[in-house]
Amino acid sequence: LPRRRRRVGVAALSLALSLGGLTALWGVFVLARPAPTTTSPLRLIVVETDGAVTTTDAFGSARHPFDSPGMRYQFPAWSPDGTQVAAIGRLDNTVTVDVFDADPPAVGLPRRIYESTDRPAFYLYWTPDSRHVTFLTTEPDPDGIALRIAPADASGPSEIVRAAAPLYWDFVDSSRMLLHTGSIGPTAFTGEVDLEGTSLEDDTIDSG
Repeated sequence: LPRRRRRVGVAALSLALSLGGLTALWGVFVLARPAPTTTSPLRLIVVETDGAVTTTDAFGSARHPFDSPGMRYQFPAWSPDGTQVAAIGRLDNTVTVDVFDADPPAVGLPRRIYESTDRPAFYLYWTPDSRHVTFLTTEPDPDGIALRIAPADASGPSEIVRAAAPLYWDFVDSSRMLLHTGSIGPTAFTGEVDLEGTSLEDDTIDSG
């Protein structure tokens, strides 16, 4: 069957700024909620200049701050179903990946699905079914970068899918992703993998 066109997620700040309608506005980052309906009006997720996360309507009123004392967040991402928000946070030397419930807004503390002081997360991307968050972390040499996955409900720990640099990925569906890792050597790979990182096709780059 012909493959649909895929956009490959790129581990770069510039791409993170362009995905999902993310724009800079008056010193804050603004991200529109996906697929609004008549029963789910347009809402925005905003990172304030002090790093706090807030939801607001399209006119900047009806603001609802999330409860996350002391945290500074960046690059929030709506889940595809529009009910959750994931964001990378920092508190002192600890970097986290937190998930907020967005309906109703500002209810309870976020779920922490990852935290580290020496392997910080720096880019995240939801699975299409809104059940998991994948994210990149900086790793000690020789790997350089790891792609991790964690359940959005914090029901289990994060797991490493693959570790290599460079690393690019995008989802085929909620159970498979298209992955490119490395350039030469044993970490070089291009093809489809499952959420555990197991290759679903023999498409390894010839390193010889």
